[in-house]
Amino acid sequence: MKANNIFNLLILLFFLNTSLSIIAGDSFAVRSPDYYEKRIENSTIKAIAVVQSIEVLELTRRHTYKRATFKLEKSLAEPVPAIFTGTFYSVDYFWQNPGEGGIKYIYPEKGQRVLVTITENGGSITSIRLWDNLH
Repeated sequence: MKANNIFNLLILLFFLNTSLSIIAGDSFAVRSPDYYEKRIENSTIKAIAVVQSIEVLELTRRHTYKRATFKLEKSLAEPVPAIFTGTFYSVDYFWQNPGEGGIKYIYPEKGQRVLVTITENGGSITSIRLWDNLH
């Protein structure tokens, strides 16, 4: 099997894995799995990248709203800027009570090499997986 075919197979497995984890995940009770799958499919940024920094934008009693900055390694769809950003929610403190809802909480860390999808540059991160765990 050629290297390019193996790479394409890994990408397909990533999106299948993401879709399955969305369907099976408990934190997605409010919205249908189709909603999350469509957000991933419609994301304009699909890339392998390294997390350059994480910035806290807002801290509330329910969650922390953050922005991740990424350095592009390989674009998997449309042209992607060399440096791009995406926003996300996390629960970082014991006193935060996220309650019920369809928010997807993620926890990227600086220096991680990831496969990421984002609605658009500066928009919401729709999926993220450690790239090193995929191959």
